[in-house]
Amino acid sequence: MKKVFIKYNPYLVTTEVLIDGKEPPQNSELHHPQQRLQDWVDELPDILVKESNSERIQLIFHGTSMDFDDIEDVFGMKNLEKKGLRKERFEIIHEQGYEPADQEEKLITLYEEIKRKLGDDAQLEDAFAAFQSGVFEVAVVATMSAGKSTLINALLGEQLMPSAQGNCTAIITKIRDDDTATDWRLCAYDADGNCIEQKESATIDDMRRHNEGEKKPKQVQLTGNIPFVSSKDMHLMLVDTPGPNNAENEEHGDVQRKYVNDGREKPLILYVMKPEYNEGDSDALLQDIASRMQDKGKQARDRFLFVLNRMDERKREDVPLEEEICKVKKYLAKKGIEDAKVFPISAQAALDIRRAKKNVQDEELKEDADSFVKKLNKRDYLHLDAYAPLSGRLRAEILARMAAARAFGDAAEEALIHSGVPSLELAICQYVRKYAKMMRIKLFASALQNIIQEKNSLETAKEQVLKNQEEYQRHQDQYNALQRKLEDGTQAQAFETRLQKESESAEERAEKSLKELQKPFESELRRQIAKVKEMGTCVPLDKAKKAGKELYEYVERMEAEFCVMVEREIESGLQKHAEQLYNEYRLMLKSMASDLPVLGTGAFSVSPLDLVKGRLDNMKDLLKHAGYRKQVKVGEHEVEEEAEWYDLFHKFFPRIYIVPEYEKRSFVDMSEFAQGILPPVQEALHENVDMTKAYIKKQTAYVTQLFREECQKLNAQLVATMQDLDRCAADKDGAAQRLVETQRKLAWLEEIPRRMDDILAV
Repeated sequence: MKKVFIKYNPYLVTTEVLIDGKEPPQNSELHHPQQRLQDWVDELPDILVKESNSERIQLIFHGTSMDFDDIEDVFGMKNLEKKGLRKERFEIIHEQGYEPADQEEKLITLYEEIKRKLGDDAQLEDAFAAFQSGVFEVAVVATMSAGKSTLINALLGEQLMPSAQGNCTAIITKIRDDDTATDWRLCAYDADGNCIEQKESATIDDMRRHNEGEKKPKQVQLTGNIPFVSSKDMHLMLVDTPGPNNAENEEHGDVQRKYVNDGREKPLILYVMKPEYNEGDSDALLQDIASRMQDKGKQARDRFLFVLNRMDERKREDVPLEEEICKVKKYLAKKGIEDAKVFPISAQAALDIRRAKKNVQDEELKEDADSFVKKLNKRDYLHLDAYAPLSGRLRAEILARMAAARAFGDAAEEALIHSGVPSLELAICQYVRKYAKMMRIKLFASALQNIIQEKNSLETAKEQVLKNQEEYQRHQDQYNALQRKLEDGTQAQAFETRLQKESESAEERAEKSLKELQKPFESELRRQIAKVKEMGTCVPLDKAKKAGKELYEYVERMEAEFCVMVEREIESGLQKHAEQLYNEYRLMLKSMASDLPVLGTGAFSVSPLDLVKGRLDNMKDLLKHAGYRKQVKVGEHEVEEEAEWYDLFHKFFPRIYIVPEYEKRSFVDMSEFAQGILPPVQEALHENVDMTKAYIKKQTAYVTQLFREECQKLNAQLVATMQDLDRCAADKDGAAQRLVETQRKLAWLEEIPRRMDDILAV
């Protein structure tokens, strides 16, 4: 038997591998430096078979429970059978590592110690505020009448979102979790991000008013306590998105598409389906989902949960639920979505049961809830929780909750579990903790490390000054030269020129990439229209309608693909631009130090780069996320600025090209029809390419301006640091005492990285 040991650290993103106690060779596929487990775990069974050369393999995995869930998943029976491997060949053992909750608590304790030692420090407080205020979005998407609003209400445990037959969601609604809230606070925003209405205790009537009124806000944000999550983990944000088939607003389909194709933040997507799941589904949206699920890594699949709603409507004579779920998976597979995670639920049952627990005096509500309780508990074919695609650990948690409910005779809780909604909630929480919370801990730890590194550099400089004040005085010219460089207009102008050149280069690169993306799209479009043209001049009406519909749907899919490619190109380009700006500033700081005058035997011993290292690295993270989705601050809330380059064909390729003309004649000249389609589609494409160029220019300018502002802050900080060192040198009487204090502080600072490593260990 071959023994393979894998230790994975999700906080540091490191992997250690031993095969029979030895490291694998350098060319081994088991080496994954700085790669998340979820990016390569799918390949692990095949790699182990290939490199072990053994019929029996024992895999010992040391890590968190959530990461072990992924190990268990890829070594599950179904997955191994797809790979042509026998499950009996593998023995999987889990060595428990530290869980995120433990690490987070230790990290906060260390932060509090650092705060006590350093006193009031804006940089430190900003890092902690960012850590505490982390928001993770869960977008709920669906087509008309799938029960999307009812599901959101079920998750909230109260009737807050308007729900009825037909499309009720006409605006974007973001629902932010706050465990301290006792009511739902509402803020409505206009298209410019201005809060136009605030209300401390919002009701369903307020939401109806905003959705049904003539002057609708662009977005509504609700803040309150979402019961199934804790804001200690992350501030969850449920996003109720308008459906793509809402004729009231053509941008609605793009809203859902943006969340689906967000490759940076990777929000969780709940795709709500009705029992008649093949009716009204958006092919373009499903195509987007299929494309994203085919991206590399397990997270690409984990972030899409398919919710099959209204399963309480099932009858005993219907096909078994397992067979029904298989049919749904086959339907999704035809759309390119393989191995979909399908959760059968009854949102209405969960909502009524939860509301009845809160409103015990409402007799009508109690009757509705009691009806669901009896129905779900009595009929085993409605035990929806049994069919939820949960990991073994989450399955055990659901079973434990069920056992507790039965032990206490809580029939309502038992029925609630059978509704399938609690299983879905566990899956949501698992994704947030596995991906968002891990990243949150990592970023906070990184911010603390940067701050400590910077403070260490400053205290080292103070120690040198205090140890040899005469030497410092002799080299005062060095410090003065640095300060002059920072304040000198010539230096600033030279740097500004480099910034301008880099911005122009970034725009040129983006435009070139855009042209390259446009070529195959336009070529394929011409080919498809030519096929329609070849149908001839006298095509029967029904055949012409079918061809026209297929062409429209094809163009719609092409539009989605093109938008995805453009989105990715914009994101990549802006990130490269930000990276280059960051490097330019680093080079400037380095050149400042190298150009300083050297007097006597000494030299400028502390690099200006080291003195602002923490702030500079934080700026790098800020720039990374600055461009593509600019955030507009409005009080305590943030509203996403809309990108206006997106609407490719809705205005220029409406269905009117197909329907009105067909009603006038029995036969269609498809050649004429095709000739009429191509010009407006090309016009739309070219116009929107121009809009995209303008958008890129605007966002590039925004990133560059943000960078300028951050550089000014860093320059001011450097000047302040130089002044601090001057004051330190001038204090000759207290030099001895300050040296002792500085050395004590240095010893403490130098110990922090080791303690941080201990905290982030698994």
